[in-house]
Amino acid sequence: MRRGQADGRARGKARMSRLARSGAVALVAVGILQGGGRIAGLSTVARVGEASGASPAGAILATERGYEACSTRILLEWRGLAGAVHRAELTADTFGKLRGPCARRRFYAGAFASAPILYSESETRPMVDAALQAGLCGEAPLLRALGFDPFLVGGPLRVSFEPSVAPLPYDLPGTIRVYCP
Repeated sequence: MRRGQADGRARGKARMSRLARSGAVALVAVGILQGGGRIAGLSTVARVGEASGASPAGAILATERGYEACSTRILLEWRGLAGAVHRAELTADTFGKLRGPCARRRFYAGAFASAPILYSESETRPMVDAALQAGLCGEAPLLRALGFDPFLVGGPLRVSFEPSVAPLPYDLPGTIRVYCP
């Protein structure tokens, strides 16, 4: 190998190294926007950090009006055709059974986890009702995907929320009933 070629490769590696370092610094800077914005009370900065996807603290780990979604047990309850009450805890493992991309599983897990907040607002309550009915009633695609037989459900379903750290805030529902038309 000629000396000129070796020098050119060394300069290229050094240039790439500087570029990689600059990228890493930029990624860390964007990543701390959410936490820094929350600490400083700058909600716009925090939202930019959250929207970037580079922030290590996702919205699912945050508290909203005193409700901690990540420490709350989510239970799906229904009465079977014979009258017995059935309960299934919806966990990360349960949502892991869903087929499809990871984003789909995370969406469903996040939707269930944030349901008490969304259900407590008059603007978003119809959306929660519609989403739960679409997934848990009729052909019940979400109920099936979670491994439950919808034809064994004999009455309304209930989604219950049991916080393990602190009581559920007074203005949030502990249970959402799903009435299938």
